[in-house]
Amino acid sequence: MSNSTNAKQIDFGKGYSLLVSAAKKNKPRPEVINGKLRLAEIKFATSVFQPRTGEGTQAEAAAHISALAEAIRNSPNHVLDPILVWWSGNDWRVVDGHHRLIAYQQVSNPLQPKAHKRCIPIDAVPVEVFDGDLKGALKEATARNVKDKLKMTKRDKLERAWKFTALGTMTIPEIAAVTGVAERTVGTMRKAIAELSAEDAGSFGPDVNVLNITWEEAKKRQLAERPIDDEWIDKQAKDWARRLAHAFGEKLARNPSITLKALERYSEKLPDRLMQLWQDDAGTNDEE
Repeated sequence: MSNSTNAKQIDFGKGYSLLVSAAKKNKPRPEVINGKLRLAEIKFATSVFQPRTGEGTQAEAAAHISALAEAIRNSPNHVLDPILVWWSGNDWRVVDGHHRLIAYQQVSNPLQPKAHKRCIPIDAVPVEVFDGDLKGALKEATARNVKDKLKMTKRDKLERAWKFTALGTMTIPEIAAVTGVAERTVGTMRKAIAELSAEDAGSFGPDVNVLNITWEEAKKRQLAERPIDDEWIDKQAKDWARRLAHAFGEKLARNPSITLKALERYSEKLPDRLMQLWQDDAGTNDEE
């Protein structure tokens, strides 16, 4: 977990292990004078405390950082809202405010490529200190980002819920409350971890490090272990039918024309594919 924003990001499991090791050093927490820390004292722990994957949001993030940098330049005191930091037992880590810290670094770096932007010497920045352990800091980082102006994507929220579930330090309702992911989905994640970590998990083995695989990868691994046969398809169909009934009641059956329009809006090719499947089934039944 380098302090350089250009450093290659490590995976969550490695980053989490490094913070656990730092806590064991248990160095006394330095005093925060006047609510500020020097920029050089604040380090990133992006793999752990930044719950956004960045998928599809690179442009938004860059624009957000650029806007923050401009706000720093235009502010009389050249400061933004305090960055939330946490003493790891060895150093100060950003819990919330990664983009603000990057903006400060850009504004105060004379070697930034945008030569037309003036460099403003910034030594210390306002901070808010989080008092708590690693588990608490992780929860706080997620909760703040869920409500942040630069929104977490649905994928980011699912991935963060997967990490919390893999750590095994929070209940299903706690994870759902912090991430905004449904309790049912978190329950599915817990079952997936049990399956992937079981001694009879086939090629994945009992030592699968679920912290270092994504939720999407976990789902693919589960499917790879299951035969996609008639029994599996029937089970999925029953589950989908139950969900449709819960969401629409009898509306779909009572309003077939609207149902057809809805399916066409969902996928233009789906009605044709369904018709083909029904015709194939009808032909099979005729032969029988």
